[in-house]
Amino acid sequence: MTINFSEDVSGFDIADLTLSRDDQPVVLDGLSLTPVSGSQYTIDLGVNSTDAPEGSYELTVVATDSEIVDVAGNPLSASVRVAPPKPISKPE
Repeated sequence: MTINFSEDVSGFDIADLTLSRDDQPVVLDGLSLTPVSGSQYTIDLGVNSTDAPEGSYELTVVATDSEIVDVAGNPLSASVRVAPPKPISKPE
C-alpha cells in the first residue's frame, strides 16, 4: 500500500499508523515503512496474501502524539484514513 502526503514530511514511522479489520485493531508488529520519497511511503500489510483473514481493512495515519511534520515544522493537523485495500474474501 502506498501512503502519499501532499508535501515532504519527516518523523513518520510505523507507530503513526493503525490498522483495523472489521473495526477491530490489527497489530502492526514486524511491519515497516519504506520511504520512496519525502512525501511517499509504502508498507506491505500482507492483507492481499492467501492466508490473510477475511474482512474489511482500514489503515489510518494518526496525528495524535505523532512526530510527523512538514518542512516548515508544521505538525500533521488531523488523522487521515488512507484508502483501504479491497475487502478480503476467500474464494468459494
